Amino acid sequence: KRKAVKKTQLKPSDDSDQANVKRTRLEPANRH
Repeated sequence: KRKAVKKTQLKPSDDSDQANVKRTRLEPANRH
């Protein structure tokens, strides 16, 4: 939990980027 908190505090943009990447990966997968 501490690592997750540190990552979110240090690079919040990274988390949003990862969420966008997951969405981009899930969208085409769902279409298929």
